[in-house]
Amino acid sequence: MHRSRHLVLALAAALAAVALAPAPARAQSRYGHEGPGVLVGGLVGYESGDLDGLALRLDAELGLQRLAPRLVLDGVGSFGYSHLTFDHPDFTQSFDRFELVPAARFLVPLGSGVGVYGDLGLGLYWGRLHTTDYFYGYHADNTDFGLAARVGVGGYVWASNNVRLGIDLAVHPYVGDYEDTPFTAMFAIMFRTK
Repeated sequence: MHRSRHLVLALAAALAAVALAPAPARAQSRYGHEGPGVLVGGLVGYESGDLDGLALRLDAELGLQRLAPRLVLDGVGSFGYSHLTFDHPDFTQSFDRFELVPAARFLVPLGSGVGVYGDLGLGLYWGRLHTTDYFYGYHADNTDFGLAARVGVGGYVWASNNVRLGIDLAVHPYVGDYEDTPFTAMFAIMFRTK
């Protein structure tokens, strides 16, 4: 788990270094996704922490402001769902978690429709944990509500004028009865709306 955190921090440092490098003079859009409109799309991937499993997320991204020649601020609204499990011959757990996390996205367009970004987000989660102990015949369901954060990095490429493909790596600290900091690796497809 510590390796994935170090990877995300190293990628974030590289992102900052690229963003602060001087850019060639040229006309630039004020929008992060190089044009007006909102990007909407989905992400699918794997989550690994105390429990592991499927991670899904819907994102809406709005270009807010160009902060420097090679650094753009976008606002992102994310709704996520994860189905996580732990299986043992005598014991099973499953956890279904929903989260709503608004985030600031700092994009660094590298040119030719390729770029990298970093995310910082804070929101809320709701989850339901189901536990079954086959040895003792014990079944329990617990729910939890708390704070959810996202610290991530990613890369993207524009497949066309209106379709962007990407990879997203993040750590997700959770605070509440459910306290964990899982790691996600996800693939993204985003569509520009007019």
